[in-house]
Amino acid sequence: MVWTVDWLKVEEFVKNYTPSCDLIFIQVVWNNTGVFSYVPLRVQREIFNSYGVERYFKLPTRGTNPRGIEISSEALNACISHPLSVNVEIDWRISDKISYDPYVRWVELWQEE
Repeated sequence: MVWTVDWLKVEEFVKNYTPSCDLIFIQVVWNNTGVFSYVPLRVQREIFNSYGVERYFKLPTRGTNPRGIEISSEALNACISHPLSVNVEIDWRISDKISYDPYVRWVELWQEE
């Protein structure tokens, strides 16, 4: 939801947050089926209001080096499965004819530098 490494900013964000735009979520599952989801603002507000801050967000652990605030998996699943949300399954299987290994490719690029 927001990137921050400052706990005071985490508290400020949570205190002032309200959904303000539609959401697009893409789940990439290599060699399997994922989903492209459109979640209307109305749905997010409904879930946010019914779940409350405690269940809607996954907050970083205090005293750690937080990387940001996430929407909880429970809230995200509720948003995606809502009847007003639109989901399109995407097959992320890589054809056997394509031989592409991202790790090998990045090693090749790093060696060029």
